[in-house]
Formats: sequence, structure tokens, C-alpha cells
Amino acid sequence: MRACVVQVFSFEPDLSAAALLRQPSGKVQWRWPTDKELEQIVQLGLEGRVSLCLGVLGRQFVECARKSLRNIAAAECAKASSGVGYLACGGGHNKKARRRRAALARIERCIVDRRLAAVKSTLGRMHGLNVYFLPRHVDPQQLAGGTCAVIDVLRATTTIAYALEAGAKEIIPCLDVDEARRIAATLPAGTFLLGGERGGQKIDGFDLGNSPAEYTKQRVENKSLVFTTTNGTRAMLLCACAGAGEVLLGSLVNAEALAEQLARRACVHLVCAGTDGQISREDVLAAGAITARMTSISAEFICNDEALIAADAWRSIFTAATMISGAADLRNDLEGLLRDSRGGRNLIALGMQEDLAIAADFCLLATVPIFRDGRITRLAATDFP
Repeated sequence: MRACVVQVFSFEPDLSAAALLRQPSGKVQWRWPTDKELEQIVQLGLEGRVSLCLGVLGRQFVECARKSLRNIAAAECAKASSGVGYLACGGGHNKKARRRRAALARIERCIVDRRLAAVKSTLGRMHGLNVYFLPRHVDPQQLAGGTCAVIDVLRATTTIAYALEAGAKEIIPCLDVDEARRIAATLPAGTFLLGGERGGQKIDGFDLGNSPAEYTKQRVENKSLVFTTTNGTRAMLLCACAGAGEVLLGSLVNAEALAEQLARRACVHLVCAGTDGQISREDVLAAGAITARMTSISAEFICNDEALIAADAWRSIFTAATMISGAADLRNDLEGLLRDSRGGRNLIALGMQEDLAIAADFCLLATVPIFRDGRITRLAATDFP
């Protein structure tokens, strides 16, 4: 039978609850609580000092013998500095019991409403951090207005970071090869390069493939790059079309720089591009590295399960690698993990294993690419929130 606060009594401050309930009925002055006292009961409940029917026992409560009062199924007592105590009791079906239950309902509503308001206020201060192992796991409505970071370690977002670091003016991501050629045809000759891949290999007629090693300062400085890949550019365009407030790009090589930027945002979504529609190990590890860094910067983030899984995977690798000899072991371990992944095996089969070492160079770059208005550029100081 649930307990309810129904009556108020006065007592000497040094009188224990158990002693109080053993007093003859004539020595205890009972009355219904006033509105002010109900407010005080509510406040004590909010502070955890009065359990009411919410099941949280405050430290100042004392259990009392049921036989001390008639129709008591449970009794608890709290002292207030003013010398006013509140008796929690239940049971009975007479008129007084109905009044007790009505009083309880009134108090309960007040406490629940206030606690919900407190929870909403707390949640309002918390920040959301969601990881999606594949673009198809994303509900586009969830991205609206938030900050989205697309991750394609092998190799689109790694290559884009290297291209911007090398001085590329901008990257124009395209969904397919025909679109890339159409856009390139509208640009002045000598101002652009076509780059990208299909099946991991450079597209016929394009200037560059998707290897970060190709995007050197001598090749790309001050150039517009019209760029299309199998997985990465598709994920970027998906996030932009879903109405994300910002679309940033991440990989292992810029994980820390990106995490420091994302930690300043309130609602963050990390979208892994995957490989041919399948979850890719390297993207999940990069998402885990970014998540781990963000949550170390700010404890305000509430993570979804995929974010927690990714962060746990990253921490296990990071801890094991750095316990022995630090960053060198981490790079070697990451390269080994990339070699074992589906995307890594594809690159090895194509003779592009050098790209694995480049993609595994953790936190090498400070460049954070941002995709807006159809173009990818380097995040500037003026873009900080």
C-alpha cells in the first residue's frame, strides 16, 4: 500500500520520530497541512528529504512501528528546523482516507511537475552526441539544425583534409561522375582539377584519383577540385540535403582538431560512410577517437549506444598501443587494423597499401574541412561558435 503525506504535527526539535509516535494521542496536535506547508513538503521531496510515494528515502527519515497509529500501512517521519514534521501514512477507505489520497495526489502532481521541469532544464544543458555506423542508420529529421561530421577514413575525408592542407582553394563534391564533368565544364580552364574514384581506382579522364599522396602542394594549390567517390561524397551530400546546420569532415588524421571544434557544438552527429553499404572498421574507430576526445573535453554530452561502442573500441586500442612506446606504436597498430579491414584489403589488392600508412597517421593535421553552399573549404577562426 503506497504511503502519502496527509497530516502535520508539532513537536519538540529533540524528540525522535519513534518517541513521537509512542506519545498518547492527546499530546500530539494533528491538523491538515496549510498551502504553505504543502509547498514545504514539495520542496523537501525535491531535495530528497521526503520520500512521499516516489520511493526515495531521505537520510533524515526514520521507520516507525505500524501499530502506533490506526490504519497505517507505512509510516515515515521527518523533522524540519521549524519544529514541524510531516507524517507519511496510508490505508483506510473512509472519508478521511479519501481526503488523504486527494492530498497525496495534489502533492504528487506538484512534485512530479517540478522534477520533470528540473530534468528538462538539465537535459537542456546537456549536449547530444550520436554516432551512426552507416548513412542509412540516420533519420534525416535528426540531423536538422545540428552539426554533422562525415567520416570516410579510406579515403575521401582523409584525402580532402590533405588537399586543403596542401592549399587547395575548395573541393566541390559530386554525387556521380557525370555531374562532376558537368560542373568542371563550367569552370575556367586551368582553375580546377577533376579528382575521385570508382571501385578504388582513378576515373578515366580525371586528373587525380582518391589517394591523399596525390594531393600535393605542387598539384592542388589554389585549385578548385571537383571530386566524387564511391562512399564519402555520397554521405556528405546526404547530410547536407538533410538540413544539417553544419557539415564537417573527419578522419583519423584530423580527429583531435575536429573533436575540439565539435565539443563547442550542442548537437553533434558523426556519420560513418562505410564501404559499399557495409560498416567499416576504420570509420568506427575514427568516430570512437572523436567521441572519446569530445567527452574528455566536456562531460555535458549524452551519447547514443553507437557512440559508446565506438569510444570503447577506440580506448581499448589506444590504451594498448600507448602503454608501451606511445605514438609510434599507435600509428603502427592503426595501420595494421586498416590493413585487416575490408577497405584496407581492397586497397592492398589494388596496390595502394601506401595510403593505409597515410590514413593511419593519427592527429597529424589541424585542418578541419567544412562543407557549405556546395563547396568544402577549411574551417576558419571566424567559424567558431
